Amino acid sequence: MYLFRLSPVTIISMIALCLVWLVGGWLLARTVFVLKPRERLMAGLGLGFLLHLVLANLFSHLLPFVWAYPLGCFAVLGLGLTFGQGKPWKAQLSVEIKASIPIVICFILLLAMSFLINRGLAIFDEGYNLPLVSRMAADDVPPHFFLYPAFPMPYHYGLHLFAAALTRLGGLYPWSAFDLARAFTHASMLLLAFLWFWRVTYRWLGGLLGAAVTYFAGGSQWLLLFAPATWLQKASAQIPLINSAALSGANLYDALTRPWAIEVGSAVSFPFAYISGIFLPQNLALTSYGACLALTIFLLLLLDFRRWSLAASFIVSLVLASLALTAEHLLALVMVALGIVWLVWTWQREKRVNSKQAGLLFGVAALFAAFAGGVITVWLGRLWAKWLGSSAAYGYGLTGIQLHLPPAVMSVHYGRLELFNFTHLVVALVQMGPAFALMTLSAFQLRHRWRRLGWLTAALFLIPWLGFLVSLVVDYQDRAREITRFLDVSLLLGVILAFPTLYHLFPRLRPLWQVSLLLAIFITIYSGLATFSVQLLSIPKPQFTYFITPLDARFTQLYWDSLPREAQVFDPNPSRAIVIFGRSAGQVALDYRKPLPEWVELVENFNLNQLLEYGYTHIYLEDRYWSRLNSQEKSSLERACVKQIYSTEGTGETFRRLYSLLDCR
Repeated sequence: MYLFRLSPVTIISMIALCLVWLVGGWLLARTVFVLKPRERLMAGLGLGFLLHLVLANLFSHLLPFVWAYPLGCFAVLGLGLTFGQGKPWKAQLSVEIKASIPIVICFILLLAMSFLINRGLAIFDEGYNLPLVSRMAADDVPPHFFLYPAFPMPYHYGLHLFAAALTRLGGLYPWSAFDLARAFTHASMLLLAFLWFWRVTYRWLGGLLGAAVTYFAGGSQWLLLFAPATWLQKASAQIPLINSAALSGANLYDALTRPWAIEVGSAVSFPFAYISGIFLPQNLALTSYGACLALTIFLLLLLDFRRWSLAASFIVSLVLASLALTAEHLLALVMVALGIVWLVWTWQREKRVNSKQAGLLFGVAALFAAFAGGVITVWLGRLWAKWLGSSAAYGYGLTGIQLHLPPAVMSVHYGRLELFNFTHLVVALVQMGPAFALMTLSAFQLRHRWRRLGWLTAALFLIPWLGFLVSLVVDYQDRAREITRFLDVSLLLGVILAFPTLYHLFPRLRPLWQVSLLLAIFITIYSGLATFSVQLLSIPKPQFTYFITPLDARFTQLYWDSLPREAQVFDPNPSRAIVIFGRSAGQVALDYRKPLPEWVELVENFNLNQLLEYGYTHIYLEDRYWSRLNSQEKSSLERACVKQIYSTEGTGETFRRLYSLLDCR
């Protein structure tokens, strides 16, 4: 009951649609870009995946999702056929197929491993992500905030779009669909990384090592375990704990030896010492966009070349547009960096990219980001409403940005770490790890290789310093912790771009320097290896998610997307009802973690008449909430107009019941 909500046969239609956008992306990779035969299939997979998200999202503004998604898939195929007309796409086909066979096998193995890990974990806001997948699969695309349906959703929902298609068209449960979607991004990213590192190191071993270092590179907070206990105790008095760190221990000294207190969806706990509040390894890229960020980076590196055409500019612009749905902070950094590179080259009179190509690349991505949905669209809409003097609320979440002086490093676990405070600086450096030193190496490479780099590669070399500067002096209003994403992507790019140089430099170093470099790499990847070992332990114990039981899964199998479209389901755990039925839970909260007072009152004092006044049409009850109700509240469900649709019982006295209030309205 974990995987398929319907018959496994339904997944065939989804596989067919995936093959459609894969073929379209593959044709584009072969005819528009200059790629080696071994690179074309995976580059085509990455292209097709990102482009079909962009186009399906656009069509969802006009059509129901069940039609918009297939149309987006065929639109990618149409692009491939259009740009491939008149070009010898059959050339080197046999060589390409032969080179692709081992890559396909590796992709399947990596996909299976990632999926097995994901099904044993339920971490990183699954109470937020799974309801979004369920609502989108039930035709709410572009999505609205599932806890307050009147508000548009300022969120990077690109991966959720793919998971929604797996749910609606593939017949998967929302939890299995999201696990599979994240696993897909991990497998794709690793192979794209392998191919790019192979290209720049000229060795398949360099590709393998580069992909491994990228996947496991993270912060090195565990180094604090070697610090003197007296210093750690003094440091703990200066370092405040926030968010999950505050739940993990009484102070820094205490938290370093304890498990990381996050959602209860992991069978084995992650040690807090291996979790950085600034730079998480890619094996823990299990949040809302999975490994889409690194996947897009490696795809852009593979697609880059010195001579640009209008066709290449258009396709790359669509790839950049996908970042508006997966990682809007990276889109902002890429657009600024590309603008700087183009202006400098124009000033130096290097005509590698003319105005038409630049205008096409910037224009398509900017238009999509502004109007297609997601964080940037909602934020611009809020600004527009403010300028017009409208008093109506326009979404929740990001309310603006502000400068923060003096500069400081933001940590998700410790807040702002001041640069001129020695203790804060030490903690910030171990949170970043040796990746910070690798990031500085990109500045030297950019200086010496400026004229030899392609446009995209030059921009990516520039991004680490743009992101680092932004993270030091800029804050998100009301959501300061989110600014760490800029530093996280800067450190990731620092590792990616520094590795080829270190690989070529290593044989020419003296033995002492070789040992030092290997030690630095080991420190960089140790947190990733340690957390990956914990992830492997989750494989034997699959789960739905931490708030879904087998009884709930039974209701999902029977009633997902089958209640009336206007149905509104009351559940003390509103995220659960949304996942199970794909229907609204009413006006619960303006922010995910801050329920409205009237909603809290409704849960604490169950009243059938008030439920009807608030527009609820159904009630989903569990045994624990039922035991809290008094006799009068229980008897209200015995009215003639209240219909019990279905009930199921588990072990002991556990049960779930679904009631209809439609006849009471």
